[in-house]
Amino acid sequence: MNTETSATPWRVTAGSVLIALLACVGVNALLFTVRATNPLVSADDWVFVDWIVRKAAEGHLTIGDLFVKRGFFDHAQPLRKLILLFHYRYFDLDFGIAALIGVITAFANLGMLWLLVRHGVDGRSRPTVLATATFAAMSAVYLSLNVPVVFNWSLLTLAYTSHAFILLFLIAAWWAYRDPRPWPLAAMFAAAFAMDVVTDAIGLITTIAALLTLAIFSVRERRLAAASRASVAMLVAYVSCALIRASITVENIPSTGFFESSLATRLSGLLGDPSHAISGLGIPLIASVAHRTQLKWMLGGQAVAAGTAILIVMLACHGWFWWQAWRGRHNAAAFVAVSLMWMFYGTVLAILVVRLSLTQSEYLWKPRYVVTYAWNIVALLLMAISQLPRVGETEKNPLPSVPGLRRAGRGVLLLALVALLGLQIPMSIHSWQTVNYHSVWIQRRAMWLDELANKNVRRAPCAAGSSNCGDIVNVTRFLRDHQLSVFSPSFRARNRLYPNPGTLPQGPLDIRARRAASKISSM
Repeated sequence: MNTETSATPWRVTAGSVLIALLACVGVNALLFTVRATNPLVSADDWVFVDWIVRKAAEGHLTIGDLFVKRGFFDHAQPLRKLILLFHYRYFDLDFGIAALIGVITAFANLGMLWLLVRHGVDGRSRPTVLATATFAAMSAVYLSLNVPVVFNWSLLTLAYTSHAFILLFLIAAWWAYRDPRPWPLAAMFAAAFAMDVVTDAIGLITTIAALLTLAIFSVRERRLAAASRASVAMLVAYVSCALIRASITVENIPSTGFFESSLATRLSGLLGDPSHAISGLGIPLIASVAHRTQLKWMLGGQAVAAGTAILIVMLACHGWFWWQAWRGRHNAAAFVAVSLMWMFYGTVLAILVVRLSLTQSEYLWKPRYVVTYAWNIVALLLMAISQLPRVGETEKNPLPSVPGLRRAGRGVLLLALVALLGLQIPMSIHSWQTVNYHSVWIQRRAMWLDELANKNVRRAPCAAGSSNCGDIVNVTRFLRDHQLSVFSPSFRARNRLYPNPGTLPQGPLDIRARRAASKISSM
């Protein structure tokens, strides 16, 4: 009786701390999005405002336009185009609204993962405090300010909307694999089809990832018939989506250079000099923990050594992961974890073929890819949760099985959680420093757009971060004529634009603002 009474306050205290931690992670990401997001048209957005919003304003938009691309290697992203039309219709083309939609979807995604952790292991017992703490660290990594561009460029923040469909599909795939009834299979088919429509090429990668996971699980559990049934449904969903998409007449956006290079050109570029691809393979693992800009800021000249140490630790973690995938407990959390890891590998491979083949290994350090790289840490932590015992469970299948090793394993996990959570503090501080100059940059960009629309300018340079941004001048005048973006009074009021130019910082502060703006845009 006394033992039970003394244990209760600890559980309550631990739960309160974890809830507070999750709240801090969420509030940090949300506030940063509100303060740091660029509400103006930028980079790739110029193209889609020209091709989607302009057609909508003129009444010529069709369903096929939602699938328009700049070439075979571009993504259609119809959901993001619908969100573009939403904030065009109701918020005068304020891209800050799109970023908020993205970060709120990220919260929903974490909610799905929590339900998976809470109920999806065996449907009965509760996760332990250690498992819940692992989930908190997973949330911190998923919403990390490792690179600010994930939350200050709405096109990247909207990647979280695609994640929602990926997670729903993977959870439904596990359900269809374990439940022989027809309607779980039908639910998985619907989830797979929706994911394929929304995520385009990533849908194919995720489908292959789920197929590979089914192969591992079915061989270990001797459930080949169940895996075959689920696999066929996934493939039928993808083929059906591909056929429907092919039946829709889509006029691709004219493009040159990157999007027009053929697969043969890309493969020859990659295979012709594979050294830079091999040298860059560790970058996704390092950047997912801490991007090199963060390491340089925190450690200066020791950044390279720190990156090497991170790489060694991450390689060991991946080795542990696949040992658990083959020999460990097989449950819903483990299934999703293995699928996400396969998806991470597949996406990095796609980046190597599609992007790195035309560039150098440095391209893998592009901050915008960190939102993709983070999947491998999410998968690692989700696998750790899947292997931990539940509250009140007699450890019939502990892994590792030797008690001393089991305690050591939990100690290593706790150390990893402390390290991941501790890293978020300096990285957040560094990212928040960019906000000091964000307002000045937005004000100047707004005035530049105003001048561009009202002066006799025929051409203008591409927006920072894009090499294929279309006709900026005509798009800007379209915004002016339809009172969108900076030409809308409500937009200016909401974003506090157009102060007296004399009130903007001058001299050294102005120089720092321009440097910060350049840094933000390059991300």
